[in-house]
Amino acid sequence: DGNDTLTVGDGANVVTGGIGNDTVVAGVGADTITGGVGVDAMTGGTGGDRFVFAAGDSSSTAGSNDSISDFSVADGDKLALGVTATAANTLVGTAATDYAQALSDATALIGTGSRDIVAIQVGADTYVFSDSSSTNSITNAIKLTGATASTLSVATFV
Repeated sequence: DGNDTLTVGDGANVVTGGIGNDTVVAGVGADTITGGVGVDAMTGGTGGDRFVFAAGDSSSTAGSNDSISDFSVADGDKLALGVTATAANTLVGTAATDYAQALSDATALIGTGSRDIVAIQVGADTYVFSDSSSTNSITNAIKLTGATASTLSVATFV
């Protein structure tokens, strides 16, 4: 625990940051990366990486979101959010002018109980909001730096 910098080489690595503001950098391979509680910056490298989030791991407060710098659907990257994605409970590909609007839109959608996962494009980045606790409230907000929301699908979430 603490503010850690974790760098791992190539291969199928399992990396856990724990509590604190961690930086995790992985190499080539299908890695499983858990940032844990705190403001974490993660890079999976090439290969189909799995980024794991428990409820409350990534804050919805602006500027305090966990971020993934190289999330790639083409590489087979996945987000494990603690909720099963379905066509009915997942909304991807909408857009907002800024993070405040994205958070407001996601809060409204998740708050009604109609959605558990919402991905919203803000400029060049995508924010993924989730309700991992079945409370109709946002339990995680994750920034996918440079990712396009419309490339995400139900299959992105495991």
